[in-house]
Amino acid sequence: MRELKVKNWLLAILVLFLVGDLGYSFVQHYYHSLDGDIAAIVVPAEWYQQVIDDPFGISVLKEGKEYASTNRHFANNSLRIYFRTVPNWLQTFIPPIKSVYFAAALIKIVIQFLLILVLSAYVSPSKKLWSKEGIVAAALITPLFQTEGFNSFMGIIDHSITYLFFYALPILGILIFFLPYFKKFYQNKFFKTWWLFPLLPLAVYLSFHGPLNPPVIIMIVGLMILGLTVNTFFQKGNKNVITTLKSLPYRHFILPICFALLCLYSFYIGTFNLEGKDMVKPLGERYLILLKALPYYFTNKIGLPLLIITIIINCIILFKNRENTAAKKLLIFFGWLVIFSVIYVLLLPLGGYRSYRPMIIRYDTFMPVTILLIYAFAASTLFLFKCLEGKGKFIHLAFIILVLTIFTVADKPYLSRKDCEHSAFASIATATEPVLKFENNCNIMSWLPLTYPDASITNVKLLKHWNIVDKDKEIRYYH
Repeated sequence: MRELKVKNWLLAILVLFLVGDLGYSFVQHYYHSLDGDIAAIVVPAEWYQQVIDDPFGISVLKEGKEYASTNRHFANNSLRIYFRTVPNWLQTFIPPIKSVYFAAALIKIVIQFLLILVLSAYVSPSKKLWSKEGIVAAALITPLFQTEGFNSFMGIIDHSITYLFFYALPILGILIFFLPYFKKFYQNKFFKTWWLFPLLPLAVYLSFHGPLNPPVIIMIVGLMILGLTVNTFFQKGNKNVITTLKSLPYRHFILPICFALLCLYSFYIGTFNLEGKDMVKPLGERYLILLKALPYYFTNKIGLPLLIITIIINCIILFKNRENTAAKKLLIFFGWLVIFSVIYVLLLPLGGYRSYRPMIIRYDTFMPVTILLIYAFAASTLFLFKCLEGKGKFIHLAFIILVLTIFTVADKPYLSRKDCEHSAFASIATATEPVLKFENNCNIMSWLPLTYPDASITNVKLLKHWNIVDKDKEIRYYH
């Protein structure tokens, strides 16, 4: 297969595009308001102290305790440590109020950059991240990270800084963990033994992190072993299943299997989570909700269906070139991704019901599938850039540029989201009365308006820690 030929001037344009898009995204992130969970976790409030003190849920095993966020210690603690330190460090250069929004934008753009980088490593077979293939892969992936636009259906970087730590950050960790296995078993790259050492603490960190991690990791490990078994059975000429199972490289699966077992334990601990206990719906009703929601979810905005249609078109072209071994291999791998996606969506109702997620499926719970769709789009497109020739290559390139243009144009900036909250912080900082009532409807570090003064106690504690409010000042606020 011919190497991807990209002229130096075109490569320079792609690099400028990537840098410009990240800068543009940073500005978008900076103008997002804070959310209603950040103060309770960062201070922390009493109901989150237990998960900070008991990272592995030992009290659940010994005493059967139930408390908030039982198996999510590292998500809570990562958010807490970051926002108790970084905004205060930034105040050397930036005023206190701005430092908070800058810190939120900074971690969002770092995670976005790393996700693009790691996804590019999956897509490009090159060993070098900054190879021509890697840069083209990153250029294909970047517009699909929708900060606004189609964010409500295929968002990766959440508007909520808390949800960023609970969803996008662990997804990044999962991608990093499985990258060496992907490189070895799919791209036939050399598996360096020393890679295993940083993966062990990462496995512990991810097992007690986000709510999606345990089921996602268990599914990945199970399908990875199943896929390798099927491939060995049909491709290596083994006569029976027993012979196939004996020939599998088990030494490479020791860590993933331990990871999956740790996630099983974490999943059990998670069943003692108090959050959502007051929003119980019967399982059958949850499946009916999901069934009704799916048509709406996949057709409400053009972004998700456009991405899926583009992948289907790419796969049709790949199928026509199936005599190419690499094209056939890619199609088979996409088949496993479809199996994962279907099983994952069907399992969503088992995760319970939340009133703030009334359709069961939402951009955050759908995120693992969104990541797979982005990978499938970039991997298939990059492959077709290599193998198509003549008029067909030109038509396909024009189509891909059109698709990426639609995503880029859709991601319009909304640079006023934080203005109301920002002004409220300034008013709280300079207020002379002990109780401050806001007449506007914006939420100030809250999901809903605070209807009585004492509801702001935890928020004010955090504002004092950030040096926005004087530490000796007694003040409350409400709407």
